[in-house]
Amino acid sequence: KEFSDVKISWKQDVISALATIEDNPEKNLLFIFSNEFFDAFPINQYIKHEGKWHEICVIKKEEEEGYDFGFTHFDYTSAIKKHLEIMDIEEDSVKNGEIVEVSNDVIEIYTESLRKLKKNKGCIMTIDYGFTKTEFNSTLQSLKNHQKNEVLTNIGEADITYLVNFEFLFYISQNEGLSVLPPITQKMFLESIGILEKQILLEKEPDEAKRYALERSTERLISELQMGELFKVLICEHYK
Repeated sequence: KEFSDVKISWKQDVISALATIEDNPEKNLLFIFSNEFFDAFPINQYIKHEGKWHEICVIKKEEEEGYDFGFTHFDYTSAIKKHLEIMDIEEDSVKNGEIVEVSNDVIEIYTESLRKLKKNKGCIMTIDYGFTKTEFNSTLQSLKNHQKNEVLTNIGEADITYLVNFEFLFYISQNEGLSVLPPITQKMFLESIGILEKQILLEKEPDEAKRYALERSTERLISELQMGELFKVLICEHYK
C-alpha cells in the first residue's frame, strides 16, 4: 500500500520529535520502532578498581605512537550504585576489574519515549545488538569494511559500537509503570509471529534463484550463528 495521503515530517532528533506529539490518549495510538539505533550512541565505561568506580578514558601512549585505554582517578561509585540499583544489582557483588557501560543518550531517549507512551496509547519495539542479562565487561567493538577492527586504530574510518543492555531497558520500562515483556532473541520473536510458516510458503516460489535468496535471508535472520541470537527484541506497551 502506498501512503501518498500520509503527511511525513522529519525532525532533527527524537526528543524534539516526541515533543511535537500532542498528548491525547483517546485518539493517539503510537508505534515507536527502532532497529540498530541505540547501539550507535556513545557510551561511558566505568571500571571497579580497589572497591571504587573510575571512568575509562582514552590516553595517548607515551613511548610510541597511538592510543590506549586508562582510567581517571575521580570516584564515580555513588553514581554507579544508583545505576545498578535500577536492575536490583548489589554493587558489592561486582568484582574489581569488572566494567559497567552507561549511555546517557540512550537513557534520555528511551525514558522520554516511555513517558510519551504513558500519556497516550501504543507500544515501543526495540531491536538491536545486545544482551538480556547484564555483563560486566567491555562490549565496545569496531568494524571496518565489515571486518573486525581494533577499537583505537583507523580512527574516523571505522564504525565503533557496543552491545545494548536490554536488561537495563527492561527495568527502566518497569520503573515507569508500563507493561513490558522480558527481552527475547530475534529468533524467538520472528518464530512467534510465523516466520517458519512463511518459509514453508516461500518453498513454493517457482523461481529457483529467488527462492534460494529468500531462504538464505530467512536463515540469516533466525540462525543462532548469525542474527538470530545476537539481536534482541524488547516490547513495551500501554493501552489503558
